[in-house]
Amino acid sequence: MAKHSDTSTHTAAAQDSVFLSNNDVKPSHLDPKAISTDTKVNTSNRKATFQGGGKLKKHIRLRESKEHHHQRFERRHDRRQAERARIAAGTAVPPPDAGPNWAKKREQRLAKYAKNTERRHKKHEKRVRDAEEAKSEGAGKEQGDKNSGRAK
Repeated sequence: MAKHSDTSTHTAAAQDSVFLSNNDVKPSHLDPKAISTDTKVNTSNRKATFQGGGKLKKHIRLRESKEHHHQRFERRHDRRQAERARIAAGTAVPPPDAGPNWAKKREQRLAKYAKNTERRHKKHEKRVRDAEEAKSEGAGKEQGDKNSGRAK
């Protein structure tokens, strides 16, 4: 029995064959023709796909201080108020695909956002006041315990 050492006939047969060996198959995720060109996702740089328009990622929110978190909300509120003023003045530029009622609908949405932001801000101020009161009461109790000679 002769050894099959002639590789040229093997590769020629593989090219003619409908079935390819495992070595000849290219995975679809590596094949540039298999990747759709009409998608907006940039596959080369994953960080470029996060545009920050929605909620922050969980690990960013967890390491963010409460003050910075509140400041971020205040800045967003200020930007929305400025946009609302521009819409009222008629100087706001609508997006290219906007409909005829864009200004009215956007103004209503910004009013809704402002109402919710005010509600949240009141809650925030109440929490800050309560925390300060609890802190001052706690300090007063500790000081009273020390002065009275009672052990904790």
